[in-house]
Amino acid sequence: MNRGFPLTRQQPWFPGQMGVPGSDVTLGLRTIPQCNVLYVDHDHPDASDAHDGTDPDHPKLTIQAAVDSPWLQPGDLIVVGPATVASTYVGISQPNYHENVLVAHTRPAFVTLMGVGGSRFQVVWDKLAANPTTTPLLDIRTPGWVVSGFKFHAPALGAAIRLRDVSEDALDNTQYTVIEGNYFDGAWAGKYGIELRGAPGNVVIRDNWFLEHHQAGSNAFAIISTNTGNADPYECVLEGNIFMENDNHVDVSFGMTLIRGNAFHLGKLIAAAIKLDLRGGTVGTNLVIGNAMPGDYSNVGGYYGNAANPDNWIGNLADDVAEAEVGDNGFTILPPT
Repeated sequence: MNRGFPLTRQQPWFPGQMGVPGSDVTLGLRTIPQCNVLYVDHDHPDASDAHDGTDPDHPKLTIQAAVDSPWLQPGDLIVVGPATVASTYVGISQPNYHENVLVAHTRPAFVTLMGVGGSRFQVVWDKLAANPTTTPLLDIRTPGWVVSGFKFHAPALGAAIRLRDVSEDALDNTQYTVIEGNYFDGAWAGKYGIELRGAPGNVVIRDNWFLEHHQAGSNAFAIISTNTGNADPYECVLEGNIFMENDNHVDVSFGMTLIRGNAFHLGKLIAAAIKLDLRGGTVGTNLVIGNAMPGDYSNVGGYYGNAANPDNWIGNLADDVAEAEVGDNGFTILPPT
């Protein structure tokens, strides 16, 4: 029974282990080209963290167990199916994984973590009730991971995803991370969608949806950098994302980064104070092009370039044609002031 998971059947790679149900897989080890597949399926009747997780008929119970698996190698795929655990999400009864997962720097690099269900964003992820509200749902400390297909409910005082690179001597390094195709829902209580601590470089944040990150002091952010101990996030890509109904959208001291094709909504029930703030970057310049930037195209309106290392804000769509930085056709020609 494949339970809707992608797979290719091959002969088992690992011999059966006494006391580990499902380790002797008669249908063959599930792989895709060049990598192994580990399965997490909370609702499966035989789900257990004691399994090796290579067979969807004997999956892991938790995401953390798959992350910590001794079988996990660079290039592998962790497939997470939907769960029907009772939700703590206010006002909505929805399937959930309740976990705070740490990907330590000792874990393999370049692993894909994918939520797979019958519909998009069916795999919902929020915090473990017993853990502090400051603990991120997914704390990544090793390079090259890809995260896709999840609906995150951000914790009240923390981030849905935290990437780290806080000093040149630190072992934590999340360079080359790709976060794409996710739904970040603050639910009027979550603080951060994505938190960049330090300077994780070459990070791609693409085709995500960020909404309703809100705090009483209006200090919630869809994406924020909170520590610049190792300069700034550098040579990154922020592309094709949708920001709506957040206290603030993006406040990151990017350097030499492409910011393209994003939509920064003004907000109706939650008015966004900061739409895009690039101040503070000390390394290189940014290319800001092809974004939807409604409202007051100025610092007062929540748009900030980097005056110390001027950015190139060209070809963005802005309705504030009264500004000198916006052409009569509604395309930006200069950074906002």
